[in-house]
Amino acid sequence: MKLLLENWRKYLAEGMKTPEDLPDDVYVGIKKGANDVSLLANADDVIFYYSYSDGKEIDPYADLQGIIVISPAGGELTRGRKEGPCDGAWVVMEAEASKGWGPLLYDVAIEWATINGGQGLTPDRTSVSKEALAVWDFYLKKRSDVNNNQLDNLKNKLTPIKQDNCNQEAAGDEWQSSSLSKRYTKEPDVLQKLRAAGRLIEK
Repeated sequence: MKLLLENWRKYLAEGMKTPEDLPDDVYVGIKKGANDVSLLANADDVIFYYSYSDGKEIDPYADLQGIIVISPAGGELTRGRKEGPCDGAWVVMEAEASKGWGPLLYDVAIEWATINGGQGLTPDRTSVSKEALAVWDFYLKKRSDVNNNQLDNLKNKLTPIKQDNCNQEAAGDEWQSSSLSKRYTKEPDVLQKLRAAGRLIEK
């Protein structure tokens, strides 16, 4: 596992996949609400995924596939979990992708969440894979085009306001230094490239 993570970080350092890297028959799809792309999605969720030209999800067993499901911060409860307002950020609920193709979907999700609500995206509040953690660490430390904003915990430790309170379970005991305790915003550069190239399917 250590070797896999080192290889993943090396890949991130060398550069993520871009819209130009998409094969001719692969698109990025965005769907709102519960639908057939993700059986776990709720009515308020937004799904980002790799698709065919007709908007259908790519076969999950294909070499290139991926999906990210985000949900608006639920205040006291999000899917039965105590999340907190999280400063109005959207929250990652589900994420998986073929090796090397996750960061492009994350960029799209962050940009969309920045435009639609203005407060961006924050990682899953309770559980994040080591591979996903490497992506968030990279955003925090290496991506100057991605802005990060510190969130408070549910005990209101950092600031007197409650709006930025957010469950920090995934961030661990040293949560203030963790990339998982932030919300992230970004200008819509990738979305614009995808639209200009006709590679974005929005439903």
